[in-house]
Amino acid sequence: MTVVRHFLITFDHRTQTLQSVHEFANSAEAVAAYSAAEAAHRDVDNLEIVLVSADSIETIHTTHGHYFSGAVKPTSRWLQAV
Repeated sequence: MTVVRHFLITFDHRTQTLQSVHEFANSAEAVAAYSAAEAAHRDVDNLEIVLVSADSIETIHTTHGHYFSGAVKPTSRWLQAV
């Protein structure tokens, strides 16, 4: 059985930098942290706050690699436009 992990990612589009990644095992805690982060940064236009779930951080690096590489384009061939 695959264990699902939840990752709260904060990315600054102005500086093209990853600000933080927090991992959660509990989905309710992850959603509460996401809601709190969204509320705390409501007026900050350059920040993107996302909550994604996967089996590992390595999977998130594959599916959401643009947050980790400093680039704004997806690194996964499945996410690139045809």
